[in-house]
Amino acid sequence: LEQPMSRTFDFGDDFGGKTECLPASFADPVTDWFSTGIPNIASYVAVIDGFQTLETISSIAAIDDMPSGPPVEELHRKKACVVAEARNARGDMACARMLAPHGYLSTFIFAAGVAKKVLGGSVIPGYQTPSRVFGSRFLREFEDAGVSIEHF
Repeated sequence: LEQPMSRTFDFGDDFGGKTECLPASFADPVTDWFSTGIPNIASYVAVIDGFQTLETISSIAAIDDMPSGPPVEELHRKKACVVAEARNARGDMACARMLAPHGYLSTFIFAAGVAKKVLGGSVIPGYQTPSRVFGSRFLREFEDAGVSIEHF
């Protein structure tokens, strides 16, 4: 069995700078292809302190045994960082970094934003990816909640 290929991404000075990341089996490559038509998309994840593997998570037998999540103070103190790269056939590359509140808090903020749009009737029913439903600028609507996107 081959060792998975890793990649280094620049998460910025506040998030450890250049960090080695491992391939991740998220649904993103499938949904991203559906949204963009780009055929060769890969997802990577930085393995950090507190990272739980699927093996660890699947060993939890009951919902009551699940971790309760981070303390409220941590939700407001820690941030999440996502880095994206795009490269064309010539090798030209564009990079962006999104800073957002803690992952637990971001999930709540984004889910509430989605619910507001759905309940407001601005969504066409049927299977769609978030970027196709809400547009490429959707995340920028959350700047008041601490979300920022920078290109580098």
